Amino acid sequence: MSDDNEEDATREKKKKGKGFSKKQILVLVMVLSILIVGMAIQHFVIEPLYGETVEEKYARCITQKNVLDERFVECDGDLQVCKFQLNQCLGVD
Repeated sequence: MSDDNEEDATREKKKKGKGFSKKQILVLVMVLSILIVGMAIQHFVIEPLYGETVEEKYARCITQKNVLDERFVECDGDLQVCKFQLNQCLGVD
């Protein structure tokens, strides 16, 4: 009988001991911290160095849309004028 009680106690200890150790939690926190710092550096330092920001791209897109809207109104349904203006926008000669 004592063997059965010892086996049950051993099984319960194994079930309860499946948590994370302090060392594992510390390593996980460190890895996440390094990733977060890296993402912040990329977003605030590296991205502005090599290209325009999202706001600049959006402003350029809105400007182009307004120009295209004005050109479309100027077409007045004339197919040749619309084709010419479309080719100008696309850069096709």
